[in-house]
Amino acid sequence: MKTRLIEGIDFGPIWGASGVQGFFGEGYWFHKPFMKLGLLSFDGMTFVAKTTTLNFRKGNMPLRFMRGLRLNNDGTLADGQHIVIRTPRDVMPQQRLPDCVYCDAKNEVAINAVGLSGPGAGSLLDTGFWQERTEPFWLSFMSVAPTAKQRFEELQAFVDMFNAFLHGLQFATHAAKTPQSPGVASISQVKKFQAPVGLQINFSCPNVGLNPTELIDEIHQALACAAALGIPLAPKINLLTPPEVAKKICEHASCDALCVTNTIPWKDAWPTLQYDMEKIGLNKSPLEKYGGGGISGACLRGKLLFWLRDARQTGITKHINAGGGITRAEHVDEFKNLADSVSTGSAGMFACKRLQPGRVQDIIRRAHKIFGNE
Repeated sequence: MKTRLIEGIDFGPIWGASGVQGFFGEGYWFHKPFMKLGLLSFDGMTFVAKTTTLNFRKGNMPLRFMRGLRLNNDGTLADGQHIVIRTPRDVMPQQRLPDCVYCDAKNEVAINAVGLSGPGAGSLLDTGFWQERTEPFWLSFMSVAPTAKQRFEELQAFVDMFNAFLHGLQFATHAAKTPQSPGVASISQVKKFQAPVGLQINFSCPNVGLNPTELIDEIHQALACAAALGIPLAPKINLLTPPEVAKKICEHASCDALCVTNTIPWKDAWPTLQYDMEKIGLNKSPLEKYGGGGISGACLRGKLLFWLRDARQTGITKHINAGGGITRAEHVDEFKNLADSVSTGSAGMFACKRLQPGRVQDIIRRAHKIFGNE
């Protein structure tokens, strides 16, 4: 397809899946040795930040800044607690091998139940780290409230906050309404973004109970709300969303691109991924105690290609960023006539675990050849 520009911005032919390099590009511990040796590089791949929620969220993966924080029984911040993020390292996982992530590098299957652990959007924006980036990139946001009305209210609060940072507005200092959003309350002067930025609005993470077939109106309302930002908007869905539903989503004037696919929730994976999971001996999720988690990796690629063919046949012409199961350079070729750009995520984890970190740069180079201007 090769419709590279999105609202006049070139986000490149290959994007990172949200969170593959963490919140700010800090990456993960297993990246570091290979990077120091010059064997692993994400150069040429557009940065996409790990998905954030509006407020602090404990999730299932403790992060370094959480050490010493007192939490209520429901996982929210206790009164008087404040989030402190001094460097990008503070939002890295505390554990090298968190038990909410399962990785089978041999079969190239990953399952994660991280649960959107994070400090909340206000604390992330308040660091100024995103504002220092100089190349186009994407932020990723998800509302996690139980009702559509509450999810819209979360998004509206995020949009209002994000707008302040985009345009360098100033606010008088005032007391925080809740301890969950300390970064918002303390803003007196904000740093503007230096680079073009887009927003992925995530509607497809597991563990939040959203039914994609019932989300058209909700996604349209979200797009109308986020349009106030004046930046490119890209809803993110998974391949369980019927192509006809995706077409309806794309018909909204503020839908500038579509990202597909996020992980497939284990609880929804049967029968779509039943054969693939049973083939590698997984009759139940190894992360069952966390609700099953979401599946990513090689098993998604074939299904995603079929989904893309069907989606294009419905008449979708907007930019599609497609990712799921791209673990080798040659896989990029399969998306040539179906997507406008590709993304890669768990491939980096598999490559490092198999001591083949060069695969990541091979994928990036291939994407530039297939979807770029080479």
